[in-house]
Amino acid sequence: MINLFNVIDWLMQLPEWLNNKVWQELETIEEREKVQYITSVERIGIAKGRVEGRVEGESRLLKRLLERRFGPLPQWVSKQLECAKED
Repeated sequence: MINLFNVIDWLMQLPEWLNNKVWQELETIEEREKVQYITSVERIGIAKGRVEGRVEGESRLLKRLLERRFGPLPQWVSKQLECAKED
């Protein structure tokens, strides 16, 4: 069913009355199943945000640990940590 909504959401321009009907049905399903519909773009954005948040958190943690062990870090080390990416 989600795939069908993705097709409708991305590829089809529905008349206003039909679009309203689809979203009313969707709300009914969400309430009944206790599941919220999100588009594939939203899912990608959420996943990307989680990765970026995790990398940023890990970078801050590593910086704190290094500072605790070695004292203030040189500017170049701080810059490297800020630019770190998940590999």
